[in-house]
Parts: sequence; C-alpha cells; structure tokens
Amino acid sequence: MINNVTRYIDLNNEKFRIKPKHQEDELLSSWLVRIARAHLTLTTSFTNMHFKEYKNNIIWQRDLDIWCPDKLIDRISFKSGYSQEIIFNMTLRSLEGIITDKITGKSNTPNIRALGNYCHIKKNGGLMFCPECLNEDKIPYFRKIWRLKEHIICKKHNIKLLSRCSNCSAPLTISKSFKEKDFIFCYKCGNKL
Repeated sequence: MINNVTRYIDLNNEKFRIKPKHQEDELLSSWLVRIARAHLTLTTSFTNMHFKEYKNNIIWQRDLDIWCPDKLIDRISFKSGYSQEIIFNMTLRSLEGIITDKITGKSNTPNIRALGNYCHIKKNGGLMFCPECLNEDKIPYFRKIWRLKEHIICKKHNIKLLSRCSNCSAPLTISKSFKEKDFIFCYKCGNKL
C-alpha cells in the first residue's frame, strides 16, 4: 500500500533504504519516482520528507531533468550512494554541449521538449514515451532521448512517441499515480500507457 505520508516526517539526513539500480539512459525524474514507489510512498511525500530544503513539491513543480541544481545532485548522491557523476548523467544537463550550447533550466531550452509544468501537472505533454518500450521493459522507465525534440519516432518499434493517455488525453505526469498503480498507468484515468 502506498503511504500518503505527511511532510512533517523528517528524513532529510537519512539515506534511501531502497535504491533501485538506474537504467543506463534513464531520466532522473523517472528514477526518483521509482525510488519513491520502492519505498511505498507517494512521490511528492517522499521528496518532501527527504529534501526539506526543496519543500512544497518544488522538485516536481519544475522540470527536474533540466533544472536539477548541483546541490540537489549532491544530496541525491549522498542519499542513494551513487556518485554525483551518475546522478548528473541522468539529467538533461549532461547533454550540454552536445544538443545545445547551454542548458540553464530557467527557460525553454533549444532541442528539449518543455514539460509545461503547472503545479506539478504537465500541461504540454513534453515527456514522450513509446508504449511498446514501456510494455517490454522488465523495469519500466523513461528515457532521456524521449525528451529531445528531434525524436518523435521510436527507432526500435518504428512507432510515433506519445505524450498523452490514449484514453483521456491527459499529459503524462509520472510523479502522480492512479490508485497506487505504477507510472506506466495514466494518473488521471488509470489506463495503461
């Protein structure tokens, strides 16, 4: 059962008890959601308890994969036991100099799809996904390449990447869940993505 734990529980100086292995091309946001789920905790509750300095769900109100400051990378590294380099490489900032000259996280970044965050609900559908890849994954996760504007077709399955639920058209929002289901289900209607 997923716990809706209050923000008053302070795990700020505690390490993560469960640390799922990150996938080679996984987005930091995807991995952090998987860690919260492994702890049987709602994503926003988990981050509020572990990262007090980023209160009020600021981590999910911003585009974590672009914005993630070095201080937060250090904290996640401490809590997970993974190196700062591994954590940084899960961010889109690691592509700086490859896909664009500068990635600041303060405005739309060339070559990266904007999520269109509004109160940690994604409005633009910037996080794309291949339903076949998610279906085939032993451990479903979201890939960095799916955030790049030039990638609109899955090269493996030769199908168009999606950004919304095929049932209710809600934009993909992996930090929210539908009745304790995994993030491969639409947070709004529960449809399997």
